[in-house]
Amino acid sequence: MVGGPRCQRHCVKSGPRCRTRHPDKPRFGSAAEEHVWKLLEKQLRDTDLIIAGQRVTDHLKDHEVDIVAALNGAPGP
Repeated sequence: MVGGPRCQRHCVKSGPRCRTRHPDKPRFGSAAEEHVWKLLEKQLRDTDLIIAGQRVTDHLKDHEVDIVAALNGAPGP
């Protein structure tokens, strides 16, 4: 569950910008995923959410979402 006990507010050491990330210590499948994560962390606002490595299941099979950036205030579909 996003926002549960495994989530934390993460503050970038170079400034006061904070955002919620899940999980607090993500594991990446490749160096490219980690690179994208780090770039997003630097750019997201303090009200945004970043999620890594979440499984999504439908009636046919399991899928994995590598990275999701949820932007607070962004218009919906």
